[in-house]
Amino acid sequence: GDMLGDRGVFFKMSFFERSARVPLIMAGPGIPEGTTVPNACSLLDLLPTLLDIASDGGSWPEFDTPISGRSLWELACGGTDDLDETVGEYMAVLTSHPLFMIRRGRHKYIHCDSDPPLLYDVEADPLERTNLADEPGCAELSAAFAAETVQRWDSAAIRERVLASQRSRRAIQAAIGNNGPGWDYRPERDANTEYVRDHTTYAQIGTRSRVSLPA
Repeated sequence: GDMLGDRGVFFKMSFFERSARVPLIMAGPGIPEGTTVPNACSLLDLLPTLLDIASDGGSWPEFDTPISGRSLWELACGGTDDLDETVGEYMAVLTSHPLFMIRRGRHKYIHCDSDPPLLYDVEADPLERTNLADEPGCAELSAAFAAETVQRWDSAAIRERVLASQRSRRAIQAAIGNNGPGWDYRPERDANTEYVRDHTTYAQIGTRSRVSLPA
């Protein structure tokens, strides 16, 4: 996905369809050819899917920390799944506050504390030109998405952690960039011993370099 100049935006850095919607293409034994699955999915679903494929119906290994996502293997093999949603978070460049997205079925809700909410029907409005967040007919749906966003994320706390991380990294950068000690690996070289400049063979050089153990 890439905005490619749409809405005056390049690269990704947003949850519009041109940026966030990327097809997942799968092929192999057991996967019907030429079929399209409309359900939304996420990169988080790749690990559970690969685990399902590798385990061949068996149990998964235990992980030290819980993993997110769900397996898409049954969907890929022609099965059905009522779950048609994915969520997203963005906390990098070109935004002053955390950016959150919930995509469920045909509706996508985008929230950022510094901007008005966005609600799109991506089936009826694939170019996302009509914001339904303030439409009277979508007031209940928009309010439900807003409440879910508050329940899922603590935007103010996340922003403070991001700013604290930035302050820490700036302090470290200032410390190592002010003629302080360099941490880059710089091997010590001695040109007198680095090159073969006479008839001595590599084997002889290796013999000389070895420590002579006492007899």
